[in-house]
Amino acid sequence: MVEIAPVAHRFYRFAQFTLDTLSRELHFKNEKESLSGADYNLLMLFLTHPGAVLTREIIAENTRGRDSAPLDRFIDVHVSRLRQRLREDARQPQLIKTIRGQGYILTASVEAISDVRD
Repeated sequence: MVEIAPVAHRFYRFAQFTLDTLSRELHFKNEKESLSGADYNLLMLFLTHPGAVLTREIIAENTRGRDSAPLDRFIDVHVSRLRQRLREDARQPQLIKTIRGQGYILTASVEAISDVRD
């Protein structure tokens, strides 16, 4: 089981976004948006495993604490909702890509920092 690492840094920068782990706010340019617990947990899973293919099973275990049924669509809906928050084009997502038959991958590089001024 892949696990969400304990939050060691306050901020995570990726693409044009900064995630504040203390306030659970996603910053994009001059905008900020509070994330729900589910969206925050899924985003943290991707941010702590950039470039790794996360299977549906890994996502289910780490965001809901259980396995997903073969036809359970909650993971697809959850990833879709996160993509919307990341302003992704639903037809051609660039940050969180679907790897057919395997899972999802965060393609952006991630920088973990302690202070937003770093």
